[in-house]
Amino acid sequence: MAINLSKIKFSSLDEVSVIISPKQTNSDNTKVTFYDLSGNRVTKIPSGKRDIAIRNKCYLGLKAYKNSERWEPIDPNEVDKYLNDSDFKVAHSLSEDNKQPQKRTSEEKLEDEIQAKIEENRSFRKYGKRIFPALLILGIILISVDWTVTGWIILICDLIYLGTLWQSPTNYADVKNSILEEREERKQKQLEAKKQKEEFEANFVVKKEDKFNQTISYQTYSRNYNHGSITISSPKVDGNTLWWMSAAISLVIKDNIEALSFNIVIDRMEDWIFLRQGQFQILIDGNPTNLDAVDIETKVGTREIAGDIKSSLKERVMYMFKEQLLEKIYTCKDLELRFTSGTGSITIESEEVKSFKELCDKFYEKVFINKSV
Repeated sequence: MAINLSKIKFSSLDEVSVIISPKQTNSDNTKVTFYDLSGNRVTKIPSGKRDIAIRNKCYLGLKAYKNSERWEPIDPNEVDKYLNDSDFKVAHSLSEDNKQPQKRTSEEKLEDEIQAKIEENRSFRKYGKRIFPALLILGIILISVDWTVTGWIILICDLIYLGTLWQSPTNYADVKNSILEEREERKQKQLEAKKQKEEFEANFVVKKEDKFNQTISYQTYSRNYNHGSITISSPKVDGNTLWWMSAAISLVIKDNIEALSFNIVIDRMEDWIFLRQGQFQILIDGNPTNLDAVDIETKVGTREIAGDIKSSLKERVMYMFKEQLLEKIYTCKDLELRFTSGTGSITIESEEVKSFKELCDKFYEKVFINKSV
């Protein structure tokens, strides 16, 4: 098929320095690499400009702007007639001292992203102009032959598709604003995640003093009231997955007597598992330790699932232990965990065991080794 180069806005030869062209470098013509006129490989070509060069079989030239350099399309007819001119080829190839073009600035990267998005949206709209009317006609035909439900489903989907098309701008200013908004949103999410991480690390163990009861307590930090410091994802009781389970560590000191405990919460259950009737079984380098559960709270609530109101059951227990257990966990090489209950045992996967050990290690370091709380 003939390529219409008249629609492409080419830069002139005297406006560019390095000139490159795409070459297919594998047997099935799926890998494309760019080389300058002297055969030096050039990398990091923006995807939008790559597509222009490949699709239109034209050259790209590195054009200098006020604060940046960008690859722009070059008419192949203008370049081809100079390919036997060695001086021309050297003048438009990478120099020996600089085998790669100058590193792109943030403004250039933004410009490349804008151009790539415009090309993507144009392509999307181009195909949309064919797909939308085709689906519209198909929906009408199906409705007319008594395939009413299917026809209306297609029409509704077609209207949604039309809305998506309209939300894919090709105007430069709109695309730029959209990209900048997305960048700002990602930046804010990253800042919030960083802030939460710093807050978590700084307050990993919270110290509280109760002057009335003459107690000092240390509790691993939790963002949610009555919830633990780590979440155990999708624990299972005899093959049945629970909603979620969390764990925290607490130390209470009164009259120089220390009381350490693991605090466990299982929430949003549909049936009781009677955690208070079981044990927390810890296998440290092959040596078992079994801790009996102490009931703290059993609560019945409700939650909405797909529009239905269902019971939401919560069990909260603690397991008392001594400092020596934390020390063993801190120095161990192999750790396995299991909870037993009135209805069966709860399996804890290796990744969750790793998180639990990190919880114990941090608590032990801050409270007992470094005494930094």
